[in-house]
Amino acid sequence: MSWTFRLTRRHVIITIAIICAISVFSILLVGQASMQASDKTLVTVYDRGERRSFLTTAKTVNDALKEKGFQLEQKDTVEPALTEELLNSQYNINIYRARSVVVTDGKVNLRAVSAYQTPRQIAVDSGITIHDEDNIVFSSSSDLLADGAGLRVQIDRATLVKLDLYGKIVELRTHAPTVAALLAEKNIVLQGIDRVMPAQATAISEGMEIRIWREGVQTISINQPIQFGREIVYDSDRPVRYREARTPGSPGVRAVSYEITIKDGKEIVRKEVASVVLREPTPQTDVIG
Repeated sequence: MSWTFRLTRRHVIITIAIICAISVFSILLVGQASMQASDKTLVTVYDRGERRSFLTTAKTVNDALKEKGFQLEQKDTVEPALTEELLNSQYNINIYRARSVVVTDGKVNLRAVSAYQTPRQIAVDSGITIHDEDNIVFSSSSDLLADGAGLRVQIDRATLVKLDLYGKIVELRTHAPTVAALLAEKNIVLQGIDRVMPAQATAISEGMEIRIWREGVQTISINQPIQFGREIVYDSDRPVRYREARTPGSPGVRAVSYEITIKDGKEIVRKEVASVVLREPTPQTDVIG
């Protein structure tokens, strides 16, 4: 017995309809999977030298870390901040773990716990007043048992002096060993008719008063602002058109001395003779997405 299969027009229509239905169903499944994936954020966490990546639906950095069991101590710091909302598809999170340090300021040793990475940041975080001219470096503890920490922050304080610069009195901090070295450090060039006291070979000491004047010539000194610059940081984790001044800038100040010539009660010549930076400008940091 033989069987003959006859393909009718109805069979063709039914077959095409089934194929179309399967295709539409597959597209819907793929679309649903894509939508589910797009609802999640890819987070990469750097902690103690290790890297860990995962997908999450958490709304903030704090929620994402808690979801994956990251334990934070009180002094640990996180970048971006724990309150940062996860608005983009991908984020990098850095965890800086606090560790014990000893901050040495002259004869004073202060034990501290800090997550900051630079010696200056650690000193400031410890509540110590730091000046721009102070030198701050890392060093190893020589007595681990007594210090209770293997890391030491050493503060080398600059010496405070008072400078009478052509009638303008300013306070300066310096590491220069002598008056001559201080003048060179501050770019103060004496002319033939200039005088300085004490002598240039005199050693610098705390609170020393130094006077510079010009004989036979009238001088004036004024403070002038120094404009601050801008630093731009491009953050791929931020949305397009995002812009924020993360660190506001502040102008610096310089003391400028002028030699002036007066004839018949009028100023006819003004010449800059010295300029000392009293405070360096702080650049503004702008974050752009």
